[in-house]
Order: sequence, then structure tokens, then C-alpha cells
Amino acid sequence: MSILKIVFTGGPSGGKTKALYRTRDYLISKGYNVVVVEEAATKVINSGIRPFGDEKVPVIDFQRCVLRLQLELEKEAMEEANKCDSNVIILYDRGIIDGKSYLLEDEFRLLLAEVNLLEKDILNSYDLVMHLKTVAAGRSDIYSCNSNEARFEREYQQAISQDLKTFKVWTEHNNFKVIDCKDTFNEKLAEIIYYIDLELSNNKSFQKKKCI
Repeated sequence: MSILKIVFTGGPSGGKTKALYRTRDYLISKGYNVVVVEEAATKVINSGIRPFGDEKVPVIDFQRCVLRLQLELEKEAMEEANKCDSNVIILYDRGIIDGKSYLLEDEFRLLLAEVNLLEKDILNSYDLVMHLKTVAAGRSDIYSCNSNEARFEREYQQAISQDLKTFKVWTEHNNFKVIDCKDTFNEKLAEIIYYIDLELSNNKSFQKKKCI
């Protein structure tokens, strides 16, 4: 049994979460087993722990909470995947390395040391990483926080800056793809599906058989 791990990352309002669930539906329709890891940072913010606002916590403390929750969510996803007799695709709404884009190098290294992890091992744990560029980079006039109340990049300039930081922390991954802004979301989704289909076609051990 093989497990294919695919990360959806990118700047704010890049269509990441929408693309992930549309991709999930596509893969299920093709007969694949799919497990989704939801975004840890959004869950932490929605629980009341925030790095912004009147009762904000230090960014490093917030990212510590995100990292620990991310690890738990990824562990649960692996447990779910291992219940299947056949191959599984895990789709991640951001990965552990995303946290680095909000921290200084030493701060991120400290958090990893607390959980006995190395950055290179984390990068190697994912098979494909796709960076969806923020719409603010191509259509700043339609950039909005309305699709995610947990988003704290209120201005399009902040979104572009965070997009670049996120891009930089993932560039050392050996299978890193950038999905640029498109005229329509469906064009963006089509490129994502192309890369995933290509990955599946190159993985000879991967089967479409569903588990019971």
C-alpha cells in the first residue's frame, strides 16, 4: 500500500482550500482513496488563539500551537490512510514548513527542536507541493478577506508579501510547483489536476482501487 502526500500552499486568497476540495472530489470520482488534512492555523485562530487583535499572543507562541496541532492532524491522517487496503492520497491544506514563513530562522529551528524534527526530514515527508499564488499578485482589485475570517492580511500588499515569504520557505522541496494567477479559477484548477495526474502516472505502484 502506497501513500501519496500532496501539499496545497501559497499566499492569502490563492484559492488553496477551494482547490483542495475540488481536487478531492475529482480524485474520488476517479476511484481514489483520499484523506484531507485541514488547515491547522485556521483551527487555532477559530479556537480563540490569535497573533493579532486586542488579545493577541506572540507569533512564536501562536506558531507553536499551529505546529503541534499540525503534527496531530497529520498523525491522524496517516492512521486513517493505513486503515485502507489499497493506496491513498493525502491532501494537506498547508504543511509544517508554512510556519517558517511567519518566523525568524532561529525561531522556527527552536520550534522544530522542541518536537525533535529537522527541516529536511519534513520537506522529504511530502511528495508534491503546489504553491497557489495569491490573487492579490494579479488582481489586487478583487483581493478580499471575506472567504476566510481567520485571515489577517487585510491589505493586498500584505498578501503579496506573505505569498513571497511562503514561496521562499518551500523552494528547497524537490517537487515544488507554482500555480500562477489565472483569468479564472477553473484554469488554476486544471493546472493543479495536470500536476497531480502526472504524479500519479509516474507512480507505478499507485492503483485506483478503493478500500472497503
